[in-house]
Amino acid sequence: MAALLTLADVKLHCRIDHDDEDSLLGALIATATTAVADYMNVTSVDDTAPAPVKSAALLLVGALYENRESMGE
Repeated sequence: MAALLTLADVKLHCRIDHDDEDSLLGALIATATTAVADYMNVTSVDDTAPAPVKSAALLLVGALYENRESMGE
């Protein structure tokens, strides 16, 4: 079973062309994948999920990445 999102998918979506934040992106991918699975009330999602599911996960990763510092304090 392949992952719903790859690092390459996310970097393309977020227009990131460096490797400095790969570990952060990996954590965001895991968070978004879990959130999508929870919303769908399933235990896991993978690359066989429909395109709208993948798009939702990408949008969530993008939002989390863009607003990663707004959650402080």
